[in-house]
Amino acid sequence: KLTDVSEPHVPQEFKASIRGATASWIRKGAKMDRAVLLNDITKIARLALKFPLSFVDLPACAYAIFQGLRSAESAQWCAENFHKKLLPFLAEQIHTYETIQLKRLLERTLEALDAEILKSAHAFSGCSAILVL
Repeated sequence: KLTDVSEPHVPQEFKASIRGATASWIRKGAKMDRAVLLNDITKIARLALKFPLSFVDLPACAYAIFQGLRSAESAQWCAENFHKKLLPFLAEQIHTYETIQLKRLLERTLEALDAEILKSAHAFSGCSAILVL
């Protein structure tokens, strides 16, 4: 059965300036947090994950801070895998996102990271996160 749907979102370009910074928390001489800046989501999706996000408005950026609780291992793992979880979720919809949908997308990203890290050796390290899209 075929269903009529609206046309995909046509990307728009907006002027924006984005800056990010973190203040590191150091415990026993080790930096406990990791910051990630995805400064061009469309380019990262195309190069790293080999799929286009041509329907996303520009600039499209994401910023995340992961802070380890007992050690930095889980924060490091989340920082390295954040884009691998976020971008496929973002690619699921080619139409305009509502704010509540973007919030749910970030929640799903954290849930996916959490599910995988609980299966790893870093499960008891613990991590908290702040995400901006």
